[in-house]
Amino acid sequence: MIELLFWLCAGIVFYAYFGYPLLLSVIAGRKSVSVKKNDITPSVTIIIAAYNEEKVIRKKIENSLSLEYPRDKLEIMVVSDGSTDSTDSIVGEYSEVKLVKMEKRSGKVTGHKTAVRQAKGEIFVFSDATGMYEKDALRKLVRHFADEKVGCVGGMLEYVDPADSDLGGGEGLYWKYEVMVRKLESRLGSLVAVSGSIYAVRKELYFDFPEKLADDLIIPLCARKKGYHVIYEPQALCIEETVVHRSQELSKRARIANQNIRGILYMKEMFNIFVYPVTAFILFSHKLLRQLIPVFMIFLFLLNILLISRSFVYGIIFVLQDMLYAAAVAGFIFHKDKKPKVIVVPYYFCTTNLGILLGLIKFTQKKEDATWEPER
Repeated sequence: MIELLFWLCAGIVFYAYFGYPLLLSVIAGRKSVSVKKNDITPSVTIIIAAYNEEKVIRKKIENSLSLEYPRDKLEIMVVSDGSTDSTDSIVGEYSEVKLVKMEKRSGKVTGHKTAVRQAKGEIFVFSDATGMYEKDALRKLVRHFADEKVGCVGGMLEYVDPADSDLGGGEGLYWKYEVMVRKLESRLGSLVAVSGSIYAVRKELYFDFPEKLADDLIIPLCARKKGYHVIYEPQALCIEETVVHRSQELSKRARIANQNIRGILYMKEMFNIFVYPVTAFILFSHKLLRQLIPVFMIFLFLLNILLISRSFVYGIIFVLQDMLYAAAVAGFIFHKDKKPKVIVVPYYFCTTNLGILLGLIKFTQKKEDATWEPER
């Protein structure tokens, strides 16, 4: 029984990171959806979430105003979530930008809902204050809406590491892997999550959902539930700086994991494989299993200890696990020094999964993350 549990845990971890992308590539190669694209210019509202963003909000506004899109078709809104710095006054300097001021901190989703009720665009584009768009990003996003079957489009978030830090470098490597998976999911028209820094959705598909959930998961799933395709557009580029400090990465992953679990439970009907076969497969493999990987890793290590004397194979696997965690610890201890990828990758991998584990603990304690702090 112990051996069976061990190999089950090992199989799940392997499948989540390697087996799923391989299986997804096979399915996508046989069953890709065809999406019509055209250079259309529907009315667009960019909704920018901001909380104490005085250091970057001017740059973000200038970036939004410089986008290659007809000015008479573009509305720019900044949602200030109870900012206590000079964010509001900076936004007020721009007559072309509408400030949606939340008198007290209510969370990003509440801010989005408030802005949506005032927005005039046919297409809503959601962004963070730190995400800088390439000039043609909007055109690349909205061209997919020429296809009436497309309900939501996610853009490409590219991380840059200004501090050339190891944690930032690890995040960049992880994101390249994530992009590869999203491209495959997009070929099936079933992207189940988008980047909160750059995604577009039809006005009629944005609906009222609990503030404790993350819209970059709920909105794509809602679009899929209503029969629309959710597409990934890697040419719609958004540049954002990576986090540098360990506490930032841990808090970010914990918050995302907490919201993901709540979102998955809220949209649990999407696991009905008879009604939503492709989406159920992707949601289970990409989202649910990823949130449970830290638990399986703990069991894998503990079970390995019990089995180490039974076979040479278990001894080898135990040594490999020890090497992984030793490299991660080395990355933790020498975090101020430049390290090779053999240390950076395990360090970021373990930091990420520790953050997810903290998010799971928060979930079991019924702690909710409706508000957020800038990661800088």
